[in-house]
Amino acid sequence: MMKRRWLALLALCCVLFVPCGVLAEGDGFTVSAGQAGGALEKDITLDITISGCKGLDSLQLRVNYDLTALKLVSAEGGSLLENGLHVLNTDEAGLIAFAYAGAEGLAVSEGTLLTLTFRSLSDQGSAIVVTDVLATTYDAAAGEQNRLYGTVQDGYVTVAGGEAPAPKITPWIAETPAPTPEPTPEPTSVPTEAPQATEAIPEDVIAALDEINLLPYILGAAALLLVIVIALIVVWRNSRRS
Repeated sequence: MMKRRWLALLALCCVLFVPCGVLAEGDGFTVSAGQAGGALEKDITLDITISGCKGLDSLQLRVNYDLTALKLVSAEGGSLLENGLHVLNTDEAGLIAFAYAGAEGLAVSEGTLLTLTFRSLSDQGSAIVVTDVLATTYDAAAGEQNRLYGTVQDGYVTVAGGEAPAPKITPWIAETPAPTPEPTPEPTSVPTEAPQATEAIPEDVIAALDEINLLPYILGAAALLLVIVIALIVVWRNSRRS
């Protein structure tokens, strides 16, 4: 049973990049992005925290930030995750994907999920937007995972005392325009030449050909060919005797 449970939890970690629908109110846990400030071109650290999370045995979410304003320096799991496994993916600029699974469920009701360190690139700052939050608890009696949808509180990073940027929806990554399909040229029909009519042979010509007897001509040609062959043989023999 424990082995099956671990397999189910680890399989959930594989859905890091699959959106999980609209967040629902009233499932009892809240994920909050921190608020932090700092100087231009300096490192700024903030936490992603969770409350009301006791008993959760899996969790996934995404953290979005403005890649033109911030550069991610590091992302580390918080102390809340020590009794389980967690995965972080930061390959896509402007996005941090996170998943956690623990066999026994979280033993405390609140704590730090992630500690993020950014380098500020502009004085505009950036909102820190949490999306795609999904958690599960394990129902031992039923032997299945129950999905829970939590609520989120977005945070922000300010630079040089600037105003807090307004959150933007997922995220600040330029969309690649879909290629415009090229029109398929219509096939050009090649005109087919009409077959030319064959001239009919006049009936009087056909009648004249029927009246011609070709046998004498054939016999005469055969006799002439025979005479030529005999003459050649005689000449050849005389040349050998001489």
